[in-house]
Amino acid sequence: AEIRYCTVAMVTDYDCWHEEEEDVTIEQILGVMHANAATANGIVKKVAAILPSTSSCECLSAAQYAIVTDKALIPAETKEKLKVLYGKYLEE
Repeated sequence: AEIRYCTVAMVTDYDCWHEEEEDVTIEQILGVMHANAATANGIVKKVAAILPSTSSCECLSAAQYAIVTDKALIPAETKEKLKVLYGKYLEE
């Protein structure tokens, strides 16, 4: 989809593998998950604020040659569905 992305992994509980730690409750896990969600939102906001408004990265045209079907054979309904991702490549 020509979208830059990265994975952010966050831990929800410590006891899942550590036998010397006490079991956690679902409430504790949910609390950590909510805190992780807030942290993830903060990360997205900070990254979005520093991204350039333009780029020449090759990833932004990665799908250029992915559609090999003759454009004339692609139904208009399909083109409309794919427009948001591949519209620039589906034009005749």
